[in-house]
Amino acid sequence: MPLTKRAVKLDNQFKFTVHSHFILPALRAAEQKGASLGLLLQGTGVSPQMLRDPQVRFTVDQHNAIVKRLWRLLDDQNLGLLPRVLPLGAFQVGCELAMNADTLDEMFRKMFYASQVINSYIQWQFEVIDGQAIIAFNFLGFEDSSRVPTEWSLLCLHRFACWVSGRSFPLQRVAFRYERPPYAEEYARLFGCPCTYSWHRQELVFEERYLKLRVIRTWRDLPEFVAHSPGILLALPSSEDNIALHVRRLLMDGGQRPAVFPSLDSLATSLGMTGQTLYRRIKSEGTSYQKIKDDIRRDLAIDLLANTQRTMAEIGEQLGFSEACSFSRAFKHWTGVPPMAYRSKAHGLPD
Repeated sequence: MPLTKRAVKLDNQFKFTVHSHFILPALRAAEQKGASLGLLLQGTGVSPQMLRDPQVRFTVDQHNAIVKRLWRLLDDQNLGLLPRVLPLGAFQVGCELAMNADTLDEMFRKMFYASQVINSYIQWQFEVIDGQAIIAFNFLGFEDSSRVPTEWSLLCLHRFACWVSGRSFPLQRVAFRYERPPYAEEYARLFGCPCTYSWHRQELVFEERYLKLRVIRTWRDLPEFVAHSPGILLALPSSEDNIALHVRRLLMDGGQRPAVFPSLDSLATSLGMTGQTLYRRIKSEGTSYQKIKDDIRRDLAIDLLANTQRTMAEIGEQLGFSEACSFSRAFKHWTGVPPMAYRSKAHGLPD
């Protein structure tokens, strides 16, 4: 499905949650610079109590509110996580320069040139080898100890290319300099492709043919992309080439919260393939059908706990649990805390 303006909005409304890794390092860095944690979190729907739990997850709205507040406070789109500051607005200027291109090939080359002027601490490489386009980079003179700027850079390159071309194209591989992190299963949803660790550089790999895609957006459209950031970067654009995301969207059924999921074989039949084929394709993307179902239930549960006053029994029933205690056990397994404790922390109340 082409990534039209309508698709951008649908992706933003699509319910998923964000791992604490993508927020906690930036909050710690801001605190070290003298910022008040309470002031940073005010009005974001996140309480300081929530941050005590390393397994906590955030809604997209909570994540966006915190990141945008950090951007404004620090005047640094690197969130204070790198030795060099990227002033607020610098990313948009670089994108405006890069969008004056006919194809993605030309856009990437202009983007890297602009980045070297704006961010002289990043060394970019752009290669085409055996039908694969490889975009690679390394930080000069330091390592990205938090990993967050590396992850944001790779996500932004892919999402921005999909957005400017109006085409959601899949990635073939992503590589990282660092070892496999404890939260690496998050990458299956973020990148939708195999990941390589302890590599000599960061890499984003996709089919060469996508470099010929036309740039259909102009600088006049850019405020839309910026306004939906950073949330738009966390939502993998819809593509039937990414079977795990396609399955998740089918199970979500246009945003309806399901109580019962179809069997793998039944779902495979509706997709015109065998259950074994669907199983293999999902596995090749680093996840499983059970994991997809559990993630949907977990993310919807977090959304309902944070944004509604429904009882545990009502939420459990809506998510397909016959008893509230079964839902409570499952939620604690997913997040490390019982649902009532999560709701209390989300609203800044004692457990």
